[in-house]
Amino acid sequence: MYYLVRKEFLVQKKIFLFGFLYSIFAAIVFKEMLPGGGALYMIGPYVTIYLLVLSASGYDDKNRVDIILNSLPVTRTEIVLAKYVSVVVFAIVGIGFSVLI
Repeated sequence: MYYLVRKEFLVQKKIFLFGFLYSIFAAIVFKEMLPGGGALYMIGPYVTIYLLVLSASGYDDKNRVDIILNSLPVTRTEIVLAKYVSVVVFAIVGIGFSVLI
């Protein structure tokens, strides 16, 4: 399962950079939306997570990864669990980008 989650990250090297740049953009734009810059911590991570999950699914669909995964010696339960774990890790990364900015 570790390798399935790792695959999600390796495919998205450019999207992580774009997500970080979006966090900088969100910090500038949403700074004045709520007092104390609270909108950054509410909107920034959600959009970053959405970008990461959407691009991961897009790459999987584009490259027809479902055929490859079905030929591997892993169960469907492990594949689905790896997808959910990758979403949680993407959430941690998105929140981390916003906190870092």
